[in-house]
Amino acid sequence: MILPRPFCYVCRRAQVLCVCGDVKPIPTATRLIFLQHAEEAWNQIGTARLAHLSLPNSVLLEGHDFADDARLASALEGQETLLLYPTRDAVPLESLEPGKPRALVVIDGTWPQARNLFNHTPALRSLQGVKIPRGQKSRYRIRLQPRMECLSTLEAAVRALGVLEGDPARFEPILEAFDRMVDRHIALAAAQGKQIVKARPMRKIPPELVGNDDVLVFVNGETLNKIDPVTGSLKPDLIQWSARRVATGETFDAVIASRPDIEPAELRYLGLEGEPLLSVDEFADSWRAFVRPGDVYLSWGFYASNALGDILGRRLAPQIDLRRATKHVLNRKVQRPEDALLEFDLPTPAPIARGRGGVRLAAIRDILTCLRGCSASRKGLFTPGPDR
Repeated sequence: MILPRPFCYVCRRAQVLCVCGDVKPIPTATRLIFLQHAEEAWNQIGTARLAHLSLPNSVLLEGHDFADDARLASALEGQETLLLYPTRDAVPLESLEPGKPRALVVIDGTWPQARNLFNHTPALRSLQGVKIPRGQKSRYRIRLQPRMECLSTLEAAVRALGVLEGDPARFEPILEAFDRMVDRHIALAAAQGKQIVKARPMRKIPPELVGNDDVLVFVNGETLNKIDPVTGSLKPDLIQWSARRVATGETFDAVIASRPDIEPAELRYLGLEGEPLLSVDEFADSWRAFVRPGDVYLSWGFYASNALGDILGRRLAPQIDLRRATKHVLNRKVQRPEDALLEFDLPTPAPIARGRGGVRLAAIRDILTCLRGCSASRKGLFTPGPDR
């Protein structure tokens, strides 16, 4: 007869993995409301329950959806409540006044589960969405994240609390308990001859990135989006265009008055407030003077390049998409140059042009250098032709 292994019904883990002894309750002015997808409730590598046990001013609700849920309605009453979720209008937590008593809703589950909970809970859609600062890798080594900057529920809650309460160091004991939980799972798996998570293998670098530096020019554009009154869709206006020749270090950088109603706050957002603006015609003439026959352009995606094409009447060609190449090598999703720096453990570089665009242009340079540390490719990602 096989007896069931001893189990802890407080942290909902096998006794050999119990985390209750690591819990050090930390009081907070912020009230945490964890909404946990029911399928995560008994997951022994989940983190929401450990976070809940560590935060006395928190409540953990389980369910498949929370529409018309009296528990949630009661938890949301009588206080300003924020939602830690990447809604379209989510604001950075660091833009809020720290130390103010609030409630924060945190959804616990896989990304599809979290999306379903959000979509099927009308009360959540009325809350102000907030997002945590990026720039730190997850310590969740027993669960494969879709992107390196993705965090466990516990890590996201702790980072949010650190910003909201203006004291990140106070919540480090929760992360230390989390680290010990992860270590236990890894040690137990190793004792059983198992590996919990298999890392995605890196692929070889596309050969086009190891080409002739005499013709390679890396470029970056910064855009502002506005609703087109005719089509009702977002229209990207190219505000800054920067470029640097790999072989010579020659740099091009222009801030463009691509529409007449650019506001100072928009330029401030791009780190370009007070910079002189070129007219569209002046910019086009300057760019044509910079380019040379045979140039090959390296960009992070094609979004800004397409906006450049609208100004010049033709698209850059030939052009290599560094974002696609980076995703290919890493074998995982990467959105922004900043995310790739995080993946490769590269520091934020000093800018080589003005504003945010100057930092991203330098990031493209450093990502290219890092990728060139890989061996030659089996599969190219070159995008030739004027229609790219």
